[in-house]
Amino acid sequence: MFAVHTWAPGRTRIALAPMTPLARPWNRVVHVHLLHEGQYAALVDTGLPSSREPLMAALEHLGVSPSRVRRILLTGLGPASTGNLEVFPDVPVLSVSENGPQEACPEARRAASSERLVRAVAALSEVGALSQEEGERAVEALLDALFGGGGARRTVMGVRDGSLIAADSARLEALSAPGSEEGSCVYHDSASGDLYGGRALVFDEHFPVLRIDDVIASFDRLSQLAPRRILPLTGLLQEDHRAAFRSLGLLVHGALSHLPYAFAGPTRAVDLARRDFGDGEGQPVALIARTLRYEVLLDELARSGVVEREGEGPLAVHHGGSAQGSRTAALLAEVRARRAARASGTGES
Repeated sequence: MFAVHTWAPGRTRIALAPMTPLARPWNRVVHVHLLHEGQYAALVDTGLPSSREPLMAALEHLGVSPSRVRRILLTGLGPASTGNLEVFPDVPVLSVSENGPQEACPEARRAASSERLVRAVAALSEVGALSQEEGERAVEALLDALFGGGGARRTVMGVRDGSLIAADSARLEALSAPGSEEGSCVYHDSASGDLYGGRALVFDEHFPVLRIDDVIASFDRLSQLAPRRILPLTGLLQEDHRAAFRSLGLLVHGALSHLPYAFAGPTRAVDLARRDFGDGEGQPVALIARTLRYEVLLDELARSGVVEREGEGPLAVHHGGSAQGSRTAALLAEVRARRAARASGTGES
């Protein structure tokens, strides 16, 4: 299943629904963006392997053959960005990297994801929230849907932050935007005001940020662009950048405000996940995903000095540390100052 939205000549947003049923939080529609005004075309991201059939149908619907695509720009190295690179075996693939070429390796990504998911299953099994067998079956089904049959390694050419890239008739500025996903970046068309935002501007409960201070810095940097249109990998197209960044700022502010009250006593990721889902009956993937979410969040709080941690992984115990109030207050003050600057017109055009 697919849907297309052409907002300008040769600029089309393709919504791809996975053909394989996925449990939350991986059941979202993924958007890839096609620039096809000229003789050749460019793609921003390629979608999940399970959405390959809808992608091909959408390209056929638009009259764009895969051979016409001459450049692929990635906003990250996750399966939602790289899942269909096999369809374009000879097309150059680019992403922002200060360390030269990278590798998009589905097998390595699958192995890394499997390790984290199985670790969460083991922790949930240890506390009696999920049987090991049921959890491992759920993990294998999820990995099959996310990564398909694996696929060949692809070299991703690294471009420097701030580089200009020719894509169809556009010249896009490639910008690093860390915080929400490892290797996250965006592409900005200053002529049209379009910002292909990947997951850099997605802040929600299902995909926790890796670094809160990086996210604040990325939001601040991207808001200076005053984009006319924000086109994320997941979520709605935004045509009011002030409202979009205001909403994102409020989400970050709300999350930071909540940190001191996230838990009253010693807490583990598995405990918070069970609080939300009980024993996960009928929804093991959601329980596993929520455990991973809390593991990332608690690790970030420990890194930021908001809490103190004993141990590693989903069973690590976290305590509210002495730095909790001061660190959170400092982050909140930073967010408030930047919001005030933008509101007064000094930080946002």
